[in-house]
Amino acid sequence: MPGTTLFSDIRITLHTRVAARLWQAHPTGMLLCLALLRRLLRAEEADDPWAAHWLKQLRIRLNLIAHLLKQKNRRLDHAFASLPGAIHTTQV
Repeated sequence: MPGTTLFSDIRITLHTRVAARLWQAHPTGMLLCLALLRRLLRAEEADDPWAAHWLKQLRIRLNLIAHLLKQKNRRLDHAFASLPGAIHTTQV
């Protein structure tokens, strides 16, 4: 939505060692991605229709990824629930 931007803190939490390694292995890539996102947000604030379009596309993709991750988590929860009682799992 052009002209409507949330001005809150952005926090990124890495929950796995793989994610942490990816972040640390490619800091330039991550920093560039965040810089481009910041540029898009500023352009959207200035009512740039292309920025609004690409941010909308990004939101669609992020929502899709969130949905797919929830599905995968449900499948994993189901798989862990069916483990024999002698096998114990913990959450980190």
